[in-house]
Amino acid sequence: MGNSGNNNKAPTVLIADDSSEIRQLLRSSLMMCGCDVLDAVEDGEQALQQLDNLKPDIVFLDIDMPNKGGIELLEIIKSKNIEVFPVIISGYSTIDNLKAAMGSGAQGFVVKPYTQGKIQEVITKYIQTLRDNN
Repeated sequence: MGNSGNNNKAPTVLIADDSSEIRQLLRSSLMMCGCDVLDAVEDGEQALQQLDNLKPDIVFLDIDMPNKGGIELLEIIKSKNIEVFPVIISGYSTIDNLKAAMGSGAQGFVVKPYTQGKIQEVITKYIQTLRDNN
């Protein structure tokens, strides 16, 4: 860790969303932002496994998905000290959802349907955070 040489490396990403359409859209958006999408899974359990296996830099979590939703996963990520930049994606941008996400350690919150610009903002924020921590 703390290798400042990896700033040139494409950020690695894991996507967790139960909609295959969203997974595909997000995958192409992230690739257009220069990210390396390691996997796209459809439920919370798979996301947890892949977080362990793949150790991505960034994880996009849908709030509502089977076998653990995004907020529950945020809690687990926090309690296990998993080093990842978590971003919540949701079709419902209620204040409650936003507060729950941020309160549980989300670094970003993206509302569906999202735009390329929104995804780029999140990636830029991640890169900014990396720089600040080095």
